Amino acid sequence: MIPSNRKVSHTSYLLYAIIFSVDNMVIVILYDLAIFLFPKSSISEIFVAFMIINLFMSFPLLSTDHICADADAAISLLGSIAIPIGIAIGGFIAPAFKLSTRLGLATGAYFMYTLLIAYKYHVCSLIYHSKKLKVAALLALTQFFTFVGGIIAFIELKDPPKVMFKVRGLPRNVMAIIKVGGKTYTFNGVIYIRLENFIEQWEAFDVTTPQGIYKPDKYGGSVSPGDSVEISYSKSITTSSVTRKGLSLSPKSTTISPPLLTNWDPKIWVGRSISVYEIQNYLGEGGNGYVLKAKHDNKEVAIKILKLFKGKPEEFFKELSLEALNLANLSNHPNIVKIYAFNVDSLVIRKIVNDNITALYLTNPPMIVMELMSGTLEELLMDDNFYYSTYWKKAVYKAIWEISSALNHLHLNGYVHMDVKPSNIFLAKKPASPQDLLNVKFKLGDLGSAVKINGKINQLTLEYSPPDVFRGVANPSLDIFALGMTVYVLLNRKVDRPDLQEMNEAFNCYTKGDMNCVSLKVNEAKNKLSNWQPNLPDEIRDFVMKMISINPSERPTAKEVHEYFSRLIHSNP
Repeated sequence: MIPSNRKVSHTSYLLYAIIFSVDNMVIVILYDLAIFLFPKSSISEIFVAFMIINLFMSFPLLSTDHICADADAAISLLGSIAIPIGIAIGGFIAPAFKLSTRLGLATGAYFMYTLLIAYKYHVCSLIYHSKKLKVAALLALTQFFTFVGGIIAFIELKDPPKVMFKVRGLPRNVMAIIKVGGKTYTFNGVIYIRLENFIEQWEAFDVTTPQGIYKPDKYGGSVSPGDSVEISYSKSITTSSVTRKGLSLSPKSTTISPPLLTNWDPKIWVGRSISVYEIQNYLGEGGNGYVLKAKHDNKEVAIKILKLFKGKPEEFFKELSLEALNLANLSNHPNIVKIYAFNVDSLVIRKIVNDNITALYLTNPPMIVMELMSGTLEELLMDDNFYYSTYWKKAVYKAIWEISSALNHLHLNGYVHMDVKPSNIFLAKKPASPQDLLNVKFKLGDLGSAVKINGKINQLTLEYSPPDVFRGVANPSLDIFALGMTVYVLLNRKVDRPDLQEMNEAFNCYTKGDMNCVSLKVNEAKNKLSNWQPNLPDEIRDFVMKMISINPSERPTAKEVHEYFSRLIHSNP
């Protein structure tokens, strides 16, 4: 400290100002660095502590008997007005910059205090025409602006720029899978991700579809806030022996065995006749079949041509043919798409498989003739006019109420649907406007995927399946999990469950017969799923969390789901 019993020269004053300013700037730089390295720390407390230290270090300047001491009285009077004003300004602007109240008040006070010191140097420099005092004034201001840099860094790191990931080269309905900082994201196009830390590692993965494997041009790296990453996918020439589709809001179901006719073009049926049905149009493709629009005797129907798979497909179709009558009878429910006929000729199938006679598949394929519907719930989900309407949430609740009735009917009769998802929830009549949503009748379709309770699982859609699906035995609780996941997807318009990568890896291990690997990946999936906190409305959160529980015994029955959503929609007309 400078003794108070002597005058201080211009040079000594400048030297003291340099020591004071440099020392303070070092402190400021240190807490700027602390913000950079520890963005999650309680930085506001660190700021307040450092500013108190700085204020105490400033007292010798004001108390020293120096050549500018005559200005102290004026500065003190000015300070009694300016510092409270600074505190008031700091408290007022703190919320706008997302600062804590304490940090805002302290910043305002510190700002005015530093300006007073700089002003004091400046006044003295004018009185004594001293360039050294002008330099001292500039040093005081430099100290403050270094401090301001810390505040800017603090604000930026409280709400840092997101990282943009952009993918190219994937089909529109296929999703890329990436991991950033241990979290899994599925998307197509562009996604903006907020980082937990200043630097995070990211990974990209191959995407397998029925049409082939899409490989990214880069598999990983590190990113910081504000970075952009572009990943280009290209289709691999070789395909996996096990088909697995890309991710979408309603992906195709996956078959355990690979397809037999890998290059089949379903549009070849358009304009031809199959049995008594004139094929008018190709509607789409699922995991286990192609859907066509057909007509017979002035009645329009939907025909699902079932795919043939390697292994022993005749065994699967034999079981299906035995269950055909039961499934047709089960479709006599108001919320199940009506089945009119099955055509499964085991002799023809054996001939196609053993002798590779594709002409028979063209003229006499295994098929299911069904009621023609007016669209799916997935189509409404992807329509902004419906999804963003005030009627959407209640329409979702109504759909779950009606589909749970259909599932209860199936379960009571000894069957598990095995493929509940938005694209298998059909509309009896497509609404013309959002106001018509609450009048839509929803029906569960694709009974061809149904399996007897405790029967062998032949196909699954991983995005809507629980980890326990790899037990390989059909159980009604699998449908409940799928319905709960459907609720989440319909309300959030995305498939981002945290265990997707582990489920894909478990599936790959399952098809290879590596059950130790399956067990490991299933446990990893369960751990991630059990810690997931999905975005759900308060009125259904607890119940839906039970539906998607990793413990099958905790999931409600289809009847309980039906009763719960019945109370929900009828108590809020």
